[in-house]
Amino acid sequence: MSAGLLLLLLLAPSAHADQPPVAPPPAAVEPPPWADAREATVGAARGGLDVCESLTFPLQLIPTVGTLVAMVVEWSCVPPTVFTVEHLQRFHGTLDGKVWKSLVALTLSKLWRDLWRIAGVVTLLTAVGGVGLGALVAAVATVVSVPGLAFYAPVAVGGLVTVGGLVLMVLRATRKAGADLIFEWTFNTLAGEFSSDAARVEARGTSPLAPPYNLAERTWLLATTAAGSEPPFRWVHLVPFAGPLVRGREKVATLRTSMRRLSSETLQEKDRTLLPMDVAIVGLCAAEAAMDVLAQAALTMGAAVFVLGTLSTLAWLQDPRQHRVAGAITAVTGLLSSSAAGLGIILLIGRELPVLLEPVVIPLTYGLFPPRGLSGAE
Repeated sequence: MSAGLLLLLLLAPSAHADQPPVAPPPAAVEPPPWADAREATVGAARGGLDVCESLTFPLQLIPTVGTLVAMVVEWSCVPPTVFTVEHLQRFHGTLDGKVWKSLVALTLSKLWRDLWRIAGVVTLLTAVGGVGLGALVAAVATVVSVPGLAFYAPVAVGGLVTVGGLVLMVLRATRKAGADLIFEWTFNTLAGEFSSDAARVEARGTSPLAPPYNLAERTWLLATTAAGSEPPFRWVHLVPFAGPLVRGREKVATLRTSMRRLSSETLQEKDRTLLPMDVAIVGLCAAEAAMDVLAQAALTMGAAVFVLGTLSTLAWLQDPRQHRVAGAITAVTGLLSSSAAGLGIILLIGRELPVLLEPVVIPLTYGLFPPRGLSGAE
């Protein structure tokens, strides 16, 4: 009886015979090395600090005090930026920063940024103070009957505001370029090469930022890449009016390349639809370039009118009989110079708005969640 039952069990079809075999889990994809990993690391450091500047932008709208408070709050972005730098090198580079070396480099870079932002605040306060001083000098000169000085005061104010705008342009360029150089030199000096591929793989296992990426980590990687992707400097970028347009076109290409590489090689989302992101990139870069050109035009006009007003004053000093004509010219040129230069400064500040929006708008148009069917961690 038992032998017959055993025979029936052996001959009976299996309950799972008609089901396909379970496929083995996909093998982990080896992160590809990046030939420009060192340059990308500088961009990651820049991007992490820029993300915090974007988040603290509402504070920066409060003159002086808000800027100083924002500078303190932005130090909270240094630790996650350190992890981003280490993540990039461990997964796509060859340098072993051991966290503390990245921290030292980023701390020096942030201190440089803060120093030059304070210089910018001082410049703005000086320009505002100069306007008040010019009005005071004009009033005093009128009371004590020194008409030449009174007439030239508006021109002097226009010149001061123009110089303030030009100084802001230099400070902005020096601030970011200097911070990048400080980080790059410090990090490359302190961080040595991984002793072997095995050591790099082992370091990946202890990386605070590693796949599978959660929502916060994905958002941070997208934001820092968007904020830190800048085209390499070329001298043509300094050419008035044309330079910002050339740089804007190059920035579009740089951003698109960086975001696509992050998508395909880090997040491993090769089938993502990127058209909305591309449209956002073009719009933001075009707005930044346009305001840059307009700011340069306004400051140039302010400087030209300032020179005209100065020459008019000198001409009047040579011929006091032209008192009324020269006085009218200096008053008008002073007003025009101050207005043009003031508009230039407003445009310089407004130019930062598209830059501040990059780490917000670009990740949102890319998509904070992985496409359906992809985890972004495989």
